[in-house]
Amino acid sequence: MENKSTQTSLTPKSKSRYLRRAFFVLLILLAAFSVFEVAKTYYFKWRQRNVQKLAQDMQKQYDDSYKAAMADTYGGKTPQETLQMYIDAVEKGDYELASKYFIGDYQERELKSLQKFSEIEIRNFIENLKVAKIIDKNEIFKKDYNSFIETYNRSDMPFEEYITKFNLKEFYVKEEWMEYSANNKNFDIYFKLYPNNIWKIVRI
Repeated sequence: MENKSTQTSLTPKSKSRYLRRAFFVLLILLAAFSVFEVAKTYYFKWRQRNVQKLAQDMQKQYDDSYKAAMADTYGGKTPQETLQMYIDAVEKGDYELASKYFIGDYQERELKSLQKFSEIEIRNFIENLKVAKIIDKNEIFKKDYNSFIETYNRSDMPFEEYITKFNLKEFYVKEEWMEYSANNKNFDIYFKLYPNNIWKIVRI
């Protein structure tokens, strides 16, 4: 028996239906692509506006902080002078004045801290500050550096590279990070130089 292959051919009606479907699918794809392009355009514009607003807010915050720092005259020309002003104010019981020698963000916290201490605690605290001696952090870093060189035989590494490599650069400034030693106790005092050349206390 002979097998005959049958070929199906599209009738004019089915061809027309196929073309309409293909055209409809094409329209959907074009519409989806257009919506995507419009959405993408609006998204990038929205993101750009937000980035610009964030930059403006940050600039305003910086400007406000700068103006506040320039207007702040509570402090001395050296960290030691500011610390002495702080001690004098605490001894007089003027805790509000003492708190003003701290940077702006920490003044309220310092005031509350002083107010909750007893007279004995305040007296002991001030006595320690009075007899405290500054330990030069620069010298400590140099001793650590020399020990590092001897231990690891790294005489090829300059001191500046050592400071940078171990992220010590921000601490390698005596006036910004001081360690005080008194009555067998060690404690740190952090200072910050304001743009008007007034030194403020960050933390004791």
